Amino acid sequence: GGASSSGGSGGTGGLTSTSTSSSSTSTVLGETVTLEMDTFDVPPGGEVYKCQNFANPFGGAAEVTKFESHMTGGSHHLLMFYKEGAVDEPLSDCSGLEFAATPYGTQLPDDEVAFPPGVAATIPGSTGIRLQSHYLNVTAAPITAHVTVTFHLAEPGTVTDHAAVMFMVQPDISVPPMSTKTISYDCHVPVDMKVMKATSHMHKHGVAF
Repeated sequence: GGASSSGGSGGTGGLTSTSTSSSSTSTVLGETVTLEMDTFDVPPGGEVYKCQNFANPFGGAAEVTKFESHMTGGSHHLLMFYKEGAVDEPLSDCSGLEFAATPYGTQLPDDEVAFPPGVAATIPGSTGIRLQSHYLNVTAAPITAHVTVTFHLAEPGTVTDHAAVMFMVQPDISVPPMSTKTISYDCHVPVDMKVMKATSHMHKHGVAF
């Protein structure tokens, strides 16, 4: 794949930067940065997990007011992880059992999460992005998958509160054959916070969460 930003090209996967401003270096209201995974095919009846790492695409720290994603049909989910020190890498097969801070995820082909006015997610200049895409093809024809994530950036000086991720996982679950078991997990909230969005997830053997 190719990458383009302000007239340049090169790299892995795709990156496109657009802005309502004539300046190609300032971060202004309306500027967006889009990451595009390399396309991949899913055969009829097939199931794949594909991942791709991207170096920080902003040229430094960024304040993101909205995450937006688009996926072609057949997608089960998309997860976006922060990845410290990430570099551009090609698409690769990966496990669906990855656990990391997840500022954005969706099971919809077209989705977005927008923060309230004055709130943005801060991504440090040393932090890159890892995208994980899970596809199931229940049709009789191959699927060519296209996956993009767009970051909408804040105008400097407009952000008064920063959004972060509090990630909790309980991987230590062991249930004997032919039985049921209740698993509990407690997590201390370190500071007072306003919760904007909360999501839960469990796999097929769970019955309630």
